[in-house]
Amino acid sequence: RYIAQSGGVWGTPVTVDGEAGIDAGRFADLEFLPSGVPAIAYMAMERDADGRIITYARYVEANDADGSSWGTPVDLDVLDPTPCQAQTCGDEMVCVLSTGICAAETSGCPDGCADDEGCIEDVCAAIDPGPNDLLEGTGIWPDLEVGPGQTLGVIFYHRTDGNLIGVSYDGAVWTEPQLLAGRDTDIGWAPSLAIDADGVWHMSVVNGITEDLIYFTSTGTVELVDGRSLGEHHAIRGDDSSITILSD
Repeated sequence: RYIAQSGGVWGTPVTVDGEAGIDAGRFADLEFLPSGVPAIAYMAMERDADGRIITYARYVEANDADGSSWGTPVDLDVLDPTPCQAQTCGDEMVCVLSTGICAAETSGCPDGCADDEGCIEDVCAAIDPGPNDLLEGTGIWPDLEVGPGQTLGVIFYHRTDGNLIGVSYDGAVWTEPQLLAGRDTDIGWAPSLAIDADGVWHMSVVNGITEDLIYFTSTGTVELVDGRSLGEHHAIRGDDSSITILSD
């Protein structure tokens, strides 16, 4: 939902993404377009009739500067299926680790099952006990930024693949998802994006394996800012970083 304040008074919440069966709005990031219209990048999730989890990186913008109505959401990236977790299967189903799909338990296991198992189709099977610290899927921690002209950029974490993904808008169409970092490692935690007047993307992000804070650009600059590689630390360095561009 979106709510705006005017004259010191908050208005009525407006539904931004009300698609039936979709859990929308996780990790939402708000930005205002040059026209003054609000836009949001966020993660959405659903569980289909077969128990498969599907996650989305989504973008939506309002139809007016007041944000009183919103357009149709755009799926920037989709992971179908997304490996299930205990919390994404809900109270009525369990997450079967061998399939990555949610399933209802049956009652045909007379000897019972272990604490970390569920009775699935009358056979004991390993299940995710939960809870999990972070969701599986794509679209996690999106950062939406306005670039020069009518361009836009969105970066987000693909948790399941351990990648940082970027999608850009040229004023007419969105690109396909692009791998920015993370191949064969786990880079993408808590990313932040700023776009300069030349359209260069400046990003800060955490490497989940080395627990380093990294700065890099779309033109190839890569710098280690802080982290375990520079000395022992007892917490992830740079988690939830924020990057901005200052004038000279």
